[in-house]
Amino acid sequence: MLNTKSYIKWNWDALDEIIQGPLLNPKRLEEAIKVTKFMKRLLSFYRPFKYQFSEIKNTKPNQRYVKTGCALFRTLLQTSQGVLFLAEHKILRQIAECLAQLDKVRILID
Repeated sequence: MLNTKSYIKWNWDALDEIIQGPLLNPKRLEEAIKVTKFMKRLLSFYRPFKYQFSEIKNTKPNQRYVKTGCALFRTLLQTSQGVLFLAEHKILRQIAECLAQLDKVRILID
């Protein structure tokens, strides 16, 4: 499913089903995190400084990426393994850095 790094070739409907189905089982989630590249590759797509998700235009067809991303974060936050994986992954630091930059811009505007 994620055999390629090109997110355009991924089956997003299947990804959504996996995230909201089998990965809700803590054992399956742990397996996806530790044994395969599935979670690393999927979270890499959402990392702000990889400029994949962050550069996609906000159109109705592209809302599937948002929907899947929200489901992914909800799934990860439901288990201790998922929370630990997020804490160790670069994505949270990059999101925090982006939010800090926005805050600086807002302060300058105000």
